[in-house]
Amino acid sequence: MNKFKVKVIKTDGEVIDTVVEGTDGPEFNGDNGMYKHLDCSTIEITGARYEDKNYDLYIDEEGRLTDQPLNQTATEYFCDWLDNEGRTTYISNIVGTAALVERDPISE
Repeated sequence: MNKFKVKVIKTDGEVIDTVVEGTDGPEFNGDNGMYKHLDCSTIEITGARYEDKNYDLYIDEEGRLTDQPLNQTATEYFCDWLDNEGRTTYISNIVGTAALVERDPISE
């Protein structure tokens, strides 16, 4: 099983570094799965840019349908990625907890 570096980004700006096992990306289920880290049941994977590097950004796919607060940090990373890719979106805000995920597994 591979291991992936994950930065869980809380809405208050707190960042929690963790490692999540998985085959071609972090597992979604289980005690250390992405559903638990994001506190949701449906995940959307998009892009983010942080410190001049692209990441996968895992977000609550139904987050905008809830009363979760804006995640300013994740929104900035998402918008930086869009700008770098020459893309735009109608709604660029990320709400709720999000996670930056390294695309390549780590070796320990």
